[in-house]
Amino acid sequence: MRVYPRPHSRLAAKLAGLEPETPYPGFEFSELVTGATGTGDLTRKEPTELGASEMADEALAGLDEGALRKLLEVTADLAERRRIRSAIRELQRQELEREEEALASKRFRAERQDNKENWLHSQQREAEQRAALARLAGQLESMNDVEELTAL
Repeated sequence: MRVYPRPHSRLAAKLAGLEPETPYPGFEFSELVTGATGTGDLTRKEPTELGASEMADEALAGLDEGALRKLLEVTADLAERRRIRSAIRELQRQELEREEEALASKRFRAERQDNKENWLHSQQREAEQRAALARLAGQLESMNDVEELTAL
């Protein structure tokens, strides 16, 4: 079966000499045979320059999750697949941390803004609480009997 590249594919652009240099200098990813019907039909056309199993973890860390998932689909080497999945998990962990930090920051800002808006009300409430606490402390000091303390 002869496979012909689609006119819009990277392989067709590369063969026509129109494709720019690789977006990741030093690493050339192998081209896929176009016309594949599913992930099971995807095969490598050319070996990579450095070898797929020798791709550095730093290069994987530089890719986004979508590119890593595409690379995972076409990779047959189990060790490389393990590294790619690890890089995907690391990206997801970093994204989760960023979201948690943003959420915590928003909560803090909202609380601070709320305090600014209700500053006078909160000051009055604090004064009332201090007065009630002082009255309670005075009552406790004036009590001599254990039964009075128990009743309180």
